[in-house]
Amino acid sequence: MKRAAALLLVCLIFISLPGSLAAVAPTVIFTAINDAVQSLSADTMPVRVGGQVYVPYTTLSRLSPISVYYNVREQRVLVYNFDYTLNFDLANSITYDESGVVYSYNAVRRSGTIFVPISLVCQKFGFSYSHITVPPYGSVIRINTEAPILTDSEFVDRYLSRMEQVYDTYVESLAPEPSDPDTPEEPAEPSQQDEPEPVAVSLAFEGPLTAETESILDSLENAGEQAAFFISGDVNEWRSTLRRILGEGHTIGLYAPGEYASVDELLSALRAQNDALCEVLHTRARLVWMPGSRSLTQEQRDALIGAGYRLWEDNLDPRADERSAYSVRANVRTILQSMERNAVVRLLSNEASAEALPGILSDLSRTRHDIQVIREWHTPVNSAQEMR
Repeated sequence: MKRAAALLLVCLIFISLPGSLAAVAPTVIFTAINDAVQSLSADTMPVRVGGQVYVPYTTLSRLSPISVYYNVREQRVLVYNFDYTLNFDLANSITYDESGVVYSYNAVRRSGTIFVPISLVCQKFGFSYSHITVPPYGSVIRINTEAPILTDSEFVDRYLSRMEQVYDTYVESLAPEPSDPDTPEEPAEPSQQDEPEPVAVSLAFEGPLTAETESILDSLENAGEQAAFFISGDVNEWRSTLRRILGEGHTIGLYAPGEYASVDELLSALRAQNDALCEVLHTRARLVWMPGSRSLTQEQRDALIGAGYRLWEDNLDPRADERSAYSVRANVRTILQSMERNAVVRLLSNEASAEALPGILSDLSRTRHDIQVIREWHTPVNSAQEMR
């Protein structure tokens, strides 16, 4: 009797709603994570896009085996665990994984909320996923991070009352609150002029490690900043320095040799460098510093990306290999003043860079520039405009 009365009350509320709200039932999509039915709101409900169901990216934070990170500046959602990565790049409308494989389903934005295709996420990370019709309320997205015990029909039978409760609460939230005519309206806040967005600056040290690398690491540590080191040469000679670089949170990449007869020769050289790096750090690098990447053919780029590499290159070169420390610092400061896009600064493990670095870091801390260390999930910067 109580359930019948509750359902009658819901129906009366439903019928009394305006036409746009009265059609809410067929469009409701519940979310169940490990068979726990989640609450419903305009910000948490999945949506259908092109025949696929998308969920707010924040929903993924409830899936314990994976992590999710949203980079506001780069408009990128990163979903990852120890083995796999999915990059949803909204700025460039592209989705790819840790191997550079591009997928046809991209993240979308609806009313300020970012949604991602849940079937792709479940497929990539090995989760169980099903989309079940639940009349008369709509449907439910069922996600399980491990093999489910209940069948879909058993799940609906067991948790239908919970979905009814969630649905009732959601419908009630749609009813407009009565306004109080005696309540004066709050005066509008005066508009404030938006400040210019800060420009991200990434410091990239290319080439072999040297005795100056320790000084460079000291300066970065003192400033609380991080950088990327794209290394070449004999890594066994610098085992302790490499471990310090990795231990202090810096990024380690590979420096591509300047001359090679074919892309196969280049891949062989990178593989050998990665093998040597793995012996020291028990990890492999995916980022490759590729000067003059625009000269690569599409076939060569495809081969590198297919091998799991991502190509980086500077767009701000202060000539650290031929200028004094004073000139290097001045060049960075001068060029940055006219740059509106994110900057990747080319430096070396040499005396000029080591002496210039404290001043460069000090200059950046006083301007609208944010230091952002290059990571695997960032969209690469290179002259080939290769974003995979």
